[in-house]
Amino acid sequence: VKAGTATITVTTINGKTATFEVTVKAKEKPFPFEDVFKGQWYYEYVDQAYQLGLMTGATETLFKPTVSMNRGMVAIVLHRMEGEEEVSFAPIFPDVYDKQYFTTAVMWAKQTGIITGYNNGTFMPLKEVTREEMATMIQRFAKYKGLDVASSKDITYFKDYADISTYAKAPIQWCVENGVLSGKFEGTKVDPLGTATRAECAKMLVQAYKVIYK
Repeated sequence: VKAGTATITVTTINGKTATFEVTVKAKEKPFPFEDVFKGQWYYEYVDQAYQLGLMTGATETLFKPTVSMNRGMVAIVLHRMEGEEEVSFAPIFPDVYDKQYFTTAVMWAKQTGIITGYNNGTFMPLKEVTREEMATMIQRFAKYKGLDVASSKDITYFKDYADISTYAKAPIQWCVENGVLSGKFEGTKVDPLGTATRAECAKMLVQAYKVIYK
């Protein structure tokens, strides 16, 4: 019927039974992106994000791995990961209007506690998402899915630990502990205020998917 895993129990006419697990994998889609090549660190993550339906290309043939993601796009991807539940529009943020391409995803993410917005009440959907913001949204998504997101992971070894915003320290701890986020510059910095590229987001989303839906 569809991809997934099921437990099958068979009973014969003489009363004997056998139980086994069967897994049906979705047929892989041809990899369409002309700007992502095997051997690049993000190739497998981009491929998996595409196969899982988490991310699409910037165009039909270009993924644009080094382009930054914006906050509205992240809301869309997380909403997509959860099956794109329909929610009604409400004027929660003054900069998010009805029927924009990211509106439903932002409404859903706000209602589930995955996003909160800025102190001035805005969401800034077109603002480039930072690595610490991305980590925070993913950790909150994991919490929404019922995971224990408490972490005692030591992240003070990152040279730029002091640059991590207070709100993002616990989410980054959880993301580092679970392999969702890794350091840059040979693992020495977390680059919390740096913008997250589409390649980096693909890795974080795929790793999060493995943890959340395992």
